[in-house]
Amino acid sequence: MQSKCLRPAIIGKINSPAKTEHEAELYDITVKEAREKGWLHGPLEFQGVCDILGNQWLPVRRFCVDQRGKLRPIDGFVKNRLIQAFSSVDKISLKTMDHVAWAAMIVCKHSIHTREMHFTLETGERLCGEVHSDWQGGCNLKSTTLELWSAYKQLPLHKSDVNKAEVTLRNPTCGKAVHFTMNTLPFGASALVLHFNRVSVLLWVLGCHLNLVWASYCDDYSIPCPQGLVQSSLIRLRDCTLPMERPAARQ
Repeated sequence: MQSKCLRPAIIGKINSPAKTEHEAELYDITVKEAREKGWLHGPLEFQGVCDILGNQWLPVRRFCVDQRGKLRPIDGFVKNRLIQAFSSVDKISLKTMDHVAWAAMIVCKHSIHTREMHFTLETGERLCGEVHSDWQGGCNLKSTTLELWSAYKQLPLHKSDVNKAEVTLRNPTCGKAVHFTMNTLPFGASALVLHFNRVSVLLWVLGCHLNLVWASYCDDYSIPCPQGLVQSSLIRLRDCTLPMERPAARQ
């Protein structure tokens, strides 16, 4: 019953005469996301949205935050009550720097001291063998962190959820609310944090099968490796289908 009042209330607030900070810049960013990146479809008038989605749809008010001088658009799913419709008993397992430090400790232990590897898996299976000569005689470890570019925007929004995520903000030229249909995951819905991390962990697991020693933390991936393997590790990552930033390795 409350959903009938939400749409006019959200749109009415956006249509209010009070201007917000960075209004024009936020609108330009949103239009660019639609025209150049394809993340959105629009701008659309109210009737245009109804023609596409029917009469059952909810707007999500877009605002922005200033992060070190750069505006970041946020889609506010609190006001349209969508966040209240989600709950989860799952817990996200993030691989923090503790995981990287543990991996570095194991590498140093076997390459410097024993030069033989004796490692017991959770299943009880023991892995034994000599450490490769490239890893012996010292362990000059390097590390780097890679980040997925626009991570949420690389994943599509399911078609059944498009009518619950109609990005809405004011056009500063005419002073009226306009709408954009979302094509990708929006930034601001709590459910998407959990489900995006399922994809993030999948990429981490695939990297492990490529023999990468690394850790994942949302859209960041930390990689320690000996100096001689820096380039080969980055080449393996470059072959992944999702684009990543590749900063220089640091000690």
